[in-house]
Amino acid sequence: MHVDLKTGNMTSGCLECSVRWWLNLDVGNNINSSLNTRPLHPDVAHLEWLLGHWESKTPGQGTYPTIRPFQYHEQANFTHCGQPLLDYAFYAFHGDTGRPLHREVGFLRPKAGTTQIALISAQNTGLSVVEEGEVSGKTITLTSHSISRITFGKEPRVVKTKRILSLDQEGKLRQNFSMETSNQEMQPHLEITYCRKMQR
Repeated sequence: MHVDLKTGNMTSGCLECSVRWWLNLDVGNNINSSLNTRPLHPDVAHLEWLLGHWESKTPGQGTYPTIRPFQYHEQANFTHCGQPLLDYAFYAFHGDTGRPLHREVGFLRPKAGTTQIALISAQNTGLSVVEEGEVSGKTITLTSHSISRITFGKEPRVVKTKRILSLDQEGKLRQNFSMETSNQEMQPHLEITYCRKMQR
């Protein structure tokens, strides 16, 4: 199945069509890219390197002891509206089937005058997470501070997470994500690299 962007109708089609739709989805234009015309708040000036629309050109890797290894693609979007924070969204889909996977939206909020930063997220898995950490140059390191979950969420429970966002020397955005669950110790789960998407 894939979506006709002009009509919004779902039609039968090949996997390539489904993947093409996801890759062509301009998350920023669909959310609030028009607000980027406002001046960037000084408190987030050191995060300007994150701003823009990113997508994975090569598949990310997902592993964990309780699941089969898998590949996935993802779009990442970082915008601002002039407030002392960034809005962000991650949209992932399966690398083989094109099936939508993890979706996550939220905010990156630094503490003014310091290197401290918080990430606040709502996720389609039924989690709401606050992560806190530090900004060092073009690297952000975060550890979960609190994790809330819906009462009918699946087991095992996610009890702790770690995340690193960094910009490499080639201008690519990298994300490494680790987690601890109620029956597994902290260990790597996701690794992906994004390229900045050209503006239309």
